[in-house]
Amino acid sequence: MNYVFISNTRKKYIWLVYALEKNSKNVVCFNVGKRTNKTLNRVLETLKLSEAKKIFTDRLKNYKYLINEKIHSVKRFGKKNILKERI
Repeated sequence: MNYVFISNTRKKYIWLVYALEKNSKNVVCFNVGKRTNKTLNRVLETLKLSEAKKIFTDRLKNYKYLINEKIHSVKRFGKKNILKERI
């Protein structure tokens, strides 16, 4: 799961949170909003419903409380590599 900063209009930060399928790199789901648990959870709920076997994220502390540790994996440079491919 990844996020991208979109806008800083009058100090109102907007983030795009998205999940990619590992092999095809297709976008499975996304959500736009503040960087809150509510915004993250909308994408995570979709992943839970699809019975994702593994969810890779960066080190954002919120993920620790939102994702079951059995399927959560933290990758130090995973997000940067994915973003480079998407740009």
